[in-house]
Amino acid sequence: MKSIKSLTIRWLAAFTLLAGAALTLVLLWPSPLMPGLACDAASDGHLLATNDFSQVSATVLDDARSVAALAYPRDAAKAADMQAQLIGTYLAASDKDFVVVFNPGGWGWDPTSDIPGWESILLGIQHTLGDYGYTSLLVDYKRTRHGFDGIVGEVEELMGVQPANSQELAARIDFLTRHLPGLRVIVTGESNGAAIADDAMRLLADNPRVFAIETGPPVWHPSLDFERSLIITNNGVQADTFSNGNIILIMRSNAESAFGIYHGAKGDIMLYIGAPGHYYSWDYQAVRGQVMDFLATKFAPAPK
Repeated sequence: MKSIKSLTIRWLAAFTLLAGAALTLVLLWPSPLMPGLACDAASDGHLLATNDFSQVSATVLDDARSVAALAYPRDAAKAADMQAQLIGTYLAASDKDFVVVFNPGGWGWDPTSDIPGWESILLGIQHTLGDYGYTSLLVDYKRTRHGFDGIVGEVEELMGVQPANSQELAARIDFLTRHLPGLRVIVTGESNGAAIADDAMRLLADNPRVFAIETGPPVWHPSLDFERSLIITNNGVQADTFSNGNIILIMRSNAESAFGIYHGAKGDIMLYIGAPGHYYSWDYQAVRGQVMDFLATKFAPAPK
C-alpha cells in the first residue's frame, strides 16, 4: 500500500512538472497574433476577403483601414489582411438582414462543416429567420490558425493574457453595423468559442443590433446575463458537465470510455476529452426550442 501511494505521488509530481513546463513554454512563446479568418459557412467556406475596393465608398474604405491599423499597428501585412476581410465581409453582408457569426470550440480553427451539431443549429437559425422573411449570411469565424501558434494564441486568450480575439471580433461586428444601418448580427459560439462570443458581446453591449447565442461555455467563464443573449448549458439529454464543472462525471466517463464500456451522453472538449452533455444539435428538441423561442421573441414580425 505504501509503495502504491509513493508511486502515485511520483506520478502526480511528474504530471505537475510537465504541465508547468508546457505552460511556461506557451507563455514564453512569441505572441502569434494573426487576424482571424471570416469564411462563408453556407457555401464552400471561402474566405470573405477582397483587394478590389472599387465597390465601396471612400468612407467605408478609410474606416476599414483605420480599424485594421488599430488592431495591428506594428504589422502592415496583417493590417492589410484584416482590411481585405472587413471589406469582403461588408460586401457579402450588404444585401442581407442578418449576419450570423459562429465561433468554434476546441482550439478555434475548426470549420463548421467539421462540427455537425452546430452546423445544424446555424442552418436552423437561417431557416427560422427565413421563415420570418429575413435574409442572412452565415460566417465561420476561425479565430486561430491551425498549428502550435494557434494553440498558444488560444491559451493566452483563455488565461486573459491576450484578449485580442474577442476584441478583434467585436471590432469587425461594430464595423459592419456602423456601415450597414439595417443589419443585425447574431454572434454565436460553442465551448471556448462561447466564451469568445460572450467577451465580444460585453464589448458590444451598447449596440442594440447585436445578439448572442452560446452553448456550453466553460465553467470558469460565467456568461453575461443579458436580455440579448441566450446561454444554453443543458441539451435536454443531460446537463453539460463542462459548463457545470462536473469533474467527477467527466473523469468517470473517460475512464469508462478507455475500457470501452461508456454508453452515456455525447460530448467532448479539446477534441479528445469526453464531457457528457457537451454536445448541442438542432435535432435536440430542448436546444431547437430554446433557440426558436429566442428568435421569435427578438425578431418575429408583429402579426398584421
